[in-house]
Amino acid sequence: GRTKQFWAQETLAAMACGGTAGSVFWVTMLPVDYVKTRYQIARPGELDDAPLLRLLRRTYAERGVRGMYAGVGPVLLRAFPANA
Repeated sequence: GRTKQFWAQETLAAMACGGTAGSVFWVTMLPVDYVKTRYQIARPGELDDAPLLRLLRRTYAERGVRGMYAGVGPVLLRAFPANA
C-alpha cells in the first residue's frame, strides 16, 4: 500500500543522494588523492618527496586537467554504489 510505496521512495532517494555525494566527493578529492599516493611512494630526496601544493602544481603543469583526474572512470564506478 501507501506505506510500502513511501519507504520505497525514501530508500531510492537515500541511495541516489548517497551515491551522488560519494561521486562528488571523489571528483573533488581525486587530484589530492593522486598526489598523496605519489608522495607516499616517493623515496626521500626524489622529486615527488615534496609538499602537497607543489606536487599538485607540478602535476597540473606536466599533465594538465587529465592528469589530475587519471583513473576517474573506475573511481566513479565504485563510488556511486559504495556510497548509495
